[in-house]
Amino acid sequence: MTAAASQGSIHYEKGSLVMYALKESLGEETVNRVLREFLRANQYQSPPFVTSEALVERFEAAAPDSLKGFVGDLFRKITLYDNRATGATYRETADGRYRVTLTVEARKQQADSIGASPTEAPMDLPVEIGVFAEESDVGAEDQRTLYRQTHRLTSGTQEITVTVDEKPARAGVDPFTLLIDRETEDNMTTVTRAE
Repeated sequence: MTAAASQGSIHYEKGSLVMYALKESLGEETVNRVLREFLRANQYQSPPFVTSEALVERFEAAAPDSLKGFVGDLFRKITLYDNRATGATYRETADGRYRVTLTVEARKQQADSIGASPTEAPMDLPVEIGVFAEESDVGAEDQRTLYRQTHRLTSGTQEITVTVDEKPARAGVDPFTLLIDRETEDNMTTVTRAE
């Protein structure tokens, strides 16, 4: 069985995941504009008909340089991420705020055209980092967000430090699951007081 065949999100849900990630990274207005322009340019067409490649090229043209590769990965490749939060601590600052240091591991793999033999690929991508107020087992979307911004992650282990106004309880990488991640349960971790 191929890797793709054993992962329902690849062959059943990838389209919705890709469009959601595209909306979050490029913005809803940009995605809607590209779709509208594509439809206007290609409606009532005679053969030869336009292919999906033309739409992907339009999305790439609308993307900033930092996201063009990501758009290509979304549509042209079987790309899987393995991002995990391995630890998080906080220190109270002199002004009563909280400095959070999150340690994350970032990996990207790409499979061949049939989903077999995933191999490591270099990662260099803006990925959301989130810090949340309540300790909870519910998803990030149900927690009070103290911080939500993208940070450029590269392959390997790295630390991200941010400052929030309230005591943090949880922090994570890609907390709203915008990327197709092999294991989303390890994207979040409890924030503890630094010793």
